[in-house]
Amino acid sequence: MAWLLCCAVRQRLIQVGDLPASAPKLGGLLDLVALGTMADCVDLARSTNNKAIIARGLAIMNSPVRRPAWQALYIATNCRGPITATTLAFHFAPVVNARGRLDSALGSVDLLMSDSVPVAEELAQHFVEHNTERKAVQSYMLHRSTAQAAQQVRDGAAAITIFDPEGHAGVHGICAARLAESFGRPVAYFSPKNDAEHLTASLRTVHGFHVRNALAEIADRYPDDFTAWGGHAGAGGVTLKRDGLQRFAEAWASIAARALDDHSLGPEVVTDGELAAPPSFAVVEELAALEPFGRQWEHPVFRSHGRIEQLRPVGDGRHLKLVVKMDSTDYDAIWFGAVENGICPIAVGQTVRMAYELDVNTFRDTTTLQLRIRHAALVGEEA
Repeated sequence: MAWLLCCAVRQRLIQVGDLPASAPKLGGLLDLVALGTMADCVDLARSTNNKAIIARGLAIMNSPVRRPAWQALYIATNCRGPITATTLAFHFAPVVNARGRLDSALGSVDLLMSDSVPVAEELAQHFVEHNTERKAVQSYMLHRSTAQAAQQVRDGAAAITIFDPEGHAGVHGICAARLAESFGRPVAYFSPKNDAEHLTASLRTVHGFHVRNALAEIADRYPDDFTAWGGHAGAGGVTLKRDGLQRFAEAWASIAARALDDHSLGPEVVTDGELAAPPSFAVVEELAALEPFGRQWEHPVFRSHGRIEQLRPVGDGRHLKLVVKMDSTDYDAIWFGAVENGICPIAVGQTVRMAYELDVNTFRDTTTLQLRIRHAALVGEEA
């Protein structure tokens, strides 16, 4: 929005003669705008403008002449292949946002504005370390809040409200998103502000529930409880007086119960069905024509049965590297976040029903086809 406003102001100033027609255009900033657009999880299904901005921004990032920030982030996050919307969402944005979530975002501005590759690389490496710190904070918060969420689900709540007295406001949104995905319900994640009288929260949702509309209804019921609120269909934020938390939680749950009355509450994985042909590089290239992917325009997910031929933990032990046999062909696969609380959900020799994305993996100048598993369950179990 800021970029569009600047474009409109530039055009108007030229029209009234206060700016020469030769004034620099703003298209060269679209790489920065693309990163911000992806990081904000905006709707890509109904906005041609959002998709066009991201596509153009990615073209700039992948050009031979690009900002030192992109080169530095690419190296620091161990990326391979071209920079895509997925790269922005899951590699660049978390690293750029990490320091701002925990402290100040000014260092991120220094990185994005840097005109020196060595300086940018040093900053990016620091931000990777900050992101590791953010992940630790996130892990502790999720450990504390998951029990609260599970109890509310057992009590029949259609929406979850978390109060975390030790929570960090900069990590609210990530934790709320993880809980919404795990429990299949809208989540409001609260913790205290710096003063003793207010709470702050981030809110995330599931299909069928509009966050901003729900907030508007609650604020209309209890206007004196709110200091500030805002959001859109998929996410929102709230600053609330402490004594309004119970009223908010009850209203949040009741509105969700009404909105989701015809939905089956719980985690779900939506797929595009089975592939008509075996996974291949040709299919990957065909799917790439649909880029950029993002919220409401997710990367295609397919379902299939497969036999686990090989399995080993990678990274911090929570991720699995696998070989999966489908229709007599072995495929490399990766499953991020598969291991929870030290429990591996699958074993070698088992046949599973799985949902997966088609991906490529580049390592030491060799590119191979890879399945990115989103969910897997033993055949015969509920998937």
